[in-house]
Amino acid sequence: LARLEDDPALTQECIAAAANLAHERGLNDEAEALWGEALAQADGDVATVARCKLGMASRRIRGGELERAATLLDEALEAARGSTDRILVGRVLNNQGLLHYWAGRYDAALKAFRSALRVREGIGYTAGVVINHHNIGDVHFSRGDLARAWVAFDRSHELAKEMGWERGVLLNDVYLGFIDATRGQREEGLQRVLHATERAEAINDAEIAANGAVMAARLLLEDDRPDQAEPLLARARELGRSHGLRAILDAVDGLSQPPKAPISLS
Repeated sequence: LARLEDDPALTQECIAAAANLAHERGLNDEAEALWGEALAQADGDVATVARCKLGMASRRIRGGELERAATLLDEALEAARGSTDRILVGRVLNNQGLLHYWAGRYDAALKAFRSALRVREGIGYTAGVVINHHNIGDVHFSRGDLARAWVAFDRSHELAKEMGWERGVLLNDVYLGFIDATRGQREEGLQRVLHATERAEAINDAEIAANGAVMAARLLLEDDRPDQAEPLLARARELGRSHGLRAILDAVDGLSQPPKAPISLS
């Protein structure tokens, strides 16, 4: 319809929306082609250039192509800073943090997440603040610092709850439940993870559902309950394959093998 009306701006919006939808559905090749089409029609608009390169980078981060994603994010940040869109700047910074996180560069990840947090707090973008507190918690969690991780996840959870954002609540419930389970509230914590996983499935959030399934499976395997863990791992594997979630597939493969040592949080 936009093309029939010969409205270039509306056409770009439609292409970008289609690319984002394809990305969320795991149709990575289709998303890549659409972002390329939108980029070709950007005509010097720096915000459009930044959004397209950010989309391309996000697809590569999820697929484990970190080197190429890094170049795209650098280009996206330069373009975003040349625009008036501060939300876009925060998104690019947050994705730079994700890239460093998946590469194991935790100090760099924290720096990027905190930079994104400052931008988002400065413009009152609460959903972005929720995400950044969660991501900061992820870094502490991966380092095994459960006290700092719990504080960050809880802060993120409360903000999401206040704004009525279920996805933000579920994102944190998975980790808060897992940490509670390691601190003596074993069954209550496990049930919190499982409930968040089920709700994520209900709202079609594959990433949270897959991650929740992996986390619940970890707890069940630690408790020597492999029969209950296996269906969760199978579902996580299915979601990981259908949505191009490389990190989920790696986590499932790691848990599917007999562990050489007790599963740890580091």
